[in-house]
Amino acid sequence: RYPSPSLWHHRYITGIYKMTINTEEKEEEVVAVPADAVSYNSNAQRNEDFPDAFYCPLTEKIMVDPVVDTSGESFERSAATAKDKRDNITGVIYYPNRALKTIIERELGERDKDKGSLRGRVGESLRSGFDRFVKKTTRPLPDSFYCPITLELIRKPVIDPDGRTYERDAISNWIRVHGTSPVTRNALALNQLRSNEALCDLIEIEKERTDESINPSIRRWKMEDQAVGTGAEGDTGSN
Repeated sequence: RYPSPSLWHHRYITGIYKMTINTEEKEEEVVAVPADAVSYNSNAQRNEDFPDAFYCPLTEKIMVDPVVDTSGESFERSAATAKDKRDNITGVIYYPNRALKTIIERELGERDKDKGSLRGRVGESLRSGFDRFVKKTTRPLPDSFYCPITLELIRKPVIDPDGRTYERDAISNWIRVHGTSPVTRNALALNQLRSNEALCDLIEIEKERTDESINPSIRRWKMEDQAVGTGAEGDTGSN
């Protein structure tokens, strides 16, 4: 009725071997994900709860260390450098996208708070739809939406080599006068600035919110633009 000692030994050794193989396979999967990746990054598929600007075009995963290339597009640093190496491209300088990274970390952090003990598991938060709606309408915009120089909402975001994002006109005027970064005081030239397309996309998303959920600062901005547009149309004849 009972297996012989040799059979027990065989099954034991075989079990250990299988466990070793499975462990090695899992370790390979873990290595492929950045060490500081958030739990949401384990899914390659896009989640409708997050804007497209959060995802790297190369990996289709939420970015952990976003960088900006010469065109202003953002990518996961490791994916961008790996692609350059594979394509034998050298000399590309990427700017860290501090604003985008901060916004992503904040959004994921708030989702984790909502999920509570359900962090990392599939499913909706236990918070009611009304509570989520109230939180969404009263939540202030991240500081990354505001220019360090003007302290106003950024409308045309550009990024410098240090990864800081500014209003284009504000940083351009600063450079013409001082020739340095307003934050680090390091030398800075106009041709070093790049557009921050990811932040542009996020700003547009905020502008498209309904009247009930739009941020007051964004609402004032839209009203100012509408007023300017109306004034321009009214002056067309005299001009």
